[in-house]
Amino acid sequence: MAIVATLLMVVGSCCLYLSSPKQLWCQRHWPLFARLAGILLLAVSFILYWGPYQPVVAIAIWFTGAMCAFVVLPYSGAALQIRRGQRHG
Repeated sequence: MAIVATLLMVVGSCCLYLSSPKQLWCQRHWPLFARLAGILLLAVSFILYWGPYQPVVAIAIWFTGAMCAFVVLPYSGAALQIRRGQRHG
């Protein structure tokens, strides 16, 4: 259950990041539907974490995982832009 929740959290974070106008992975940002799907996936992952863990542990795992994903995604996009030879920023 925790593996599915983690996978949903990462995919939801990616959907939220790729739907933002300043993302660096794609030429154009994803539509609003991706943002709504990302929010839904993050909410489902939170609910899935709530089952096998105590509430405080589930909250800590979810916030830490989401924070890591939201930190890694912009830096990986910048690295991708540098690798492509394009300027970013």
